[in-house]
Amino acid sequence: MNCKRTFLLLASLTLTFAANAAMTFRVVSTTALPEGVIARDVRWASDTEVFVGTGKRGVVRTRVDSTAHPHLVVAGAERGGGPTVIAGRLGLAQNHILFASGMGMVGWSPLAGTTRKVEQKGLVALMDVDARGDTAAILGADSGPVQGLQREGTILWIGSLSKNLANLRPIMKGRSKPGGKDMARCSILETGALRYMPDGSLVVIPGVEPGVYRYDANGKLMQTWDTDPLGIVDDCWIPESDLLLVARDFGERIKWYASRVTLDEILPTANGPAVVLRRVEKGVTKWDLVTLPYKGRSERIALPVTMPTPRAHVRGDIRGNRLVLLMWDDPMPGQKAAAPPKLIVMSIDGK
Repeated sequence: MNCKRTFLLLASLTLTFAANAAMTFRVVSTTALPEGVIARDVRWASDTEVFVGTGKRGVVRTRVDSTAHPHLVVAGAERGGGPTVIAGRLGLAQNHILFASGMGMVGWSPLAGTTRKVEQKGLVALMDVDARGDTAAILGADSGPVQGLQREGTILWIGSLSKNLANLRPIMKGRSKPGGKDMARCSILETGALRYMPDGSLVVIPGVEPGVYRYDANGKLMQTWDTDPLGIVDDCWIPESDLLLVARDFGERIKWYASRVTLDEILPTANGPAVVLRRVEKGVTKWDLVTLPYKGRSERIALPVTMPTPRAHVRGDIRGNRLVLLMWDDPMPGQKAAAPPKLIVMSIDGK
């Protein structure tokens, strides 16, 4: 056992599970997005509306109870926004919308104004993004001087959107040698995530190496949890031949996901992060929510949603006592999805 794993095990002694869950979820509404839309992330925009990342179509704002007339916020590659504007992940800052694709491009645009100019930076690989206030957080890999990101070995950065991320600071170094190799190699598996909490701290699960990390607003490590009790994929220990097969063969990728428990999302609650874990049973995708409180015992709760396909995923956001989940089927190229993407709103009791 390496030193980092030993440290995390010692720090995770408080990760014990409560016998009875105090948090419950009740589905309030389910609304399908228009047929043919590819949707990959969601953030609350108001009590009744959300921002949705729709891939090459860009970012739209829509009501959670009626998605027939979405408002285009950022034009994607298919709508004249430039060939690299792809909104696969979202982050909501005070004055900007942040978006990113797994291909390594990070972009941001003002929420107000008439120009809505899109700015972008590139990395070798990208796992997730989020934002709070004027600060953006980026989880990914950079192997050298890529558009100003000269931070070899770094897998986590924070920087100011008002300064066009010119002041990006390295926060976390990858453990693999050369630095960041595992993130660059396994980011295609999308096993990691990050999210800002209501108190301003940043929670990161790299997904390619063990551990859950909580940083303060200045990037100082505050707390860790071990990922062993979660049972998720938390490393990049996959043979190169298998990784190449999963990367090029969508059928093999679906089988890989279906045979493992993986992380789909980190949700922000006042008491600490809540991770959404994905599993497949008899061809049906199901999700569990596990709380990681700053103090006290964790809870593992089965979310009251399923999808009759082994290819489904969710992303989500919390506003007050309401959770919105974006659920979608991820079929092979040329294959029709089992159902259109859905916005599912749930009430949270006992949060």
